[in-house]
Amino acid sequence: MISWRITKYNPKNRDESGYYLDDKEWTCFSEVETVVIEEDYLRTESNYINAITTFMDRWA
Repeated sequence: MISWRITKYNPKNRDESGYYLDDKEWTCFSEVETVVIEEDYLRTESNYINAITTFMDRWA
């Protein structure tokens, strides 16, 4: 089985348990308009969807 991990987070910024340690990076929708502007949030989410559908179309 093929698997991918698609994330905007640099894996180098995780500890040995997998917790993300970079407190300067936004991580959830609740940070829209406080840490990240909505346009950037939506662009990032759209990029996730496009990446996933591209992988699915190519390898399905």
